[in-house]
Amino acid sequence: MVLPQVLSRFAATHPTIRVDVYVSEADELKERLDMGELDLALCTEILGHGTVVHRDPTVYVTSPQHSVHEEDPLPIAVHHEGCI
Repeated sequence: MVLPQVLSRFAATHPTIRVDVYVSEADELKERLDMGELDLALCTEILGHGTVVHRDPTVYVTSPQHSVHEEDPLPIAVHHEGCI
């Protein structure tokens, strides 16, 4: 994970600055950012503006006992509508 390393380095170089971390869905973070409640939002989806600071590759995982990764189309499980 990237965030713990970034926060650790930031705390070491800026010991007098307080950082609060909130975890929420991207649309709520964008709304709070737009209202001025947050100074920075790190999201896993593009919200129409901002700067990409990190990219993770997509990884599909299966067990050695299964060959689901060879199926076409690939069956996947997803979250609610609108979730990337």
